[in-house]
Amino acid sequence: MADNDPKKVHIRPFPYPYRAALTIANDVDRIGTFQELKAIHDVLNGTKDTPCGPGLGLEVGDSFHFFTVHPQQDDTLSYFDGLTKRRSSAASVLREGVKSGLLDTIHTWGNFSQKGGFFREYAQRAFEELDKYNLLIPVWTNHGDIHNFQNIGRNDSLGDVPEHVSMRGDRSEVLEYHFDIARQAGVRYIWIKELTSVVGQERSLDPQDCLDEAGFLGKSLLKGVLNKARGEGAAKTLQVANKLISPVRLRDGTQAYQMLRYGYYDKDGSDSLPDLITSKNLRRLVDIGGAMLLYVHLGKGRPSAETPFSPESYRALERLSHYAYDGDIWVTTTSRLCRYVELRRRLQLNLNTTGSNHIISTQLEPFGALPGPSLDGLTFYCDLQLEDHLNVDEETVPIVRNPVDNTGRISYSVPLAPLEYCWQ
Repeated sequence: MADNDPKKVHIRPFPYPYRAALTIANDVDRIGTFQELKAIHDVLNGTKDTPCGPGLGLEVGDSFHFFTVHPQQDDTLSYFDGLTKRRSSAASVLREGVKSGLLDTIHTWGNFSQKGGFFREYAQRAFEELDKYNLLIPVWTNHGDIHNFQNIGRNDSLGDVPEHVSMRGDRSEVLEYHFDIARQAGVRYIWIKELTSVVGQERSLDPQDCLDEAGFLGKSLLKGVLNKARGEGAAKTLQVANKLISPVRLRDGTQAYQMLRYGYYDKDGSDSLPDLITSKNLRRLVDIGGAMLLYVHLGKGRPSAETPFSPESYRALERLSHYAYDGDIWVTTTSRLCRYVELRRRLQLNLNTTGSNHIISTQLEPFGALPGPSLDGLTFYCDLQLEDHLNVDEETVPIVRNPVDNTGRISYSVPLAPLEYCWQ
């Protein structure tokens, strides 16, 4: 069936009217107080005047810790005081952030760098707190050094290893195992450690990528070949596949989605934003219709706690905001972008016609034990005049008709409410 067939229905790459997508996926390291975190988001999400300039009103999420073994340090904002059961002074506002969707990422259960000390009981305590307030967190990002045994999917971690089998075949419980609890807490997207320097995922690599990133892609391809030779997986690495999220089976047999972030380990601070959010990168992202999770630690490289961005970094963010307000780049949270990409992968749309009435029904491809993602924001092309709803599991979901976009086609969307900035 040709693409111009009026009965052709397929999911738009991004919600109307956007042509690309970018998430500022921040890890909370080196942010010591809620006031510091709020200062960052007053610039990113707020609309009032800040020491850096007017708030940009973007939809930017963030991450947080539940625990820390470093209560004496200044980079340990956490929900609980240290490793205790006492809620910190920031607990209520962090909880508000989770409820609003702004805090959608657990940067592991806590900061255990240098000292270690994580055990399953901490994950259980954090989950009980989330469950008490009916909260879920869909994203997990690994953190820190080898003392963070709660990390997932790494050779130096134990978070997804339920038991140890000795050379004699004896089995023993792994006290740091917790991913079954993380799944209960809502985690479905995880970042293990992989970065890419290719601008724009969810597309095939093209000759321009090979010219711009020949060295990086060559190393990635060699890594895949070596991994295959060792029996550690396919020769096509995450970087060469260039997928924003990829199915992964963890060591406890659980299925999840592994995320690929864009960035550099040595260029990830607030002061690196001018090198990451360049006009060239943004234009390239729109031209190729890519999606990107930007790897950053905005607690690093700040002029001060009160002024989180230099004039150069603020201008880079302002540049991004222009692309967002022009309808070119969907700037959103990590979980919202990953969820939309998951919908593109798993959801099938079917056109049902009765007389002159045209209704779309949906069918979701199963993926392990993961429940189906929300359809909020789902946008699809169809040139026919449709009824004002989708049929989903014997229920109806309202849709709205969009104007013609840059492709010259009409689309329909399940409404997606913007996230309100809860700390304004």
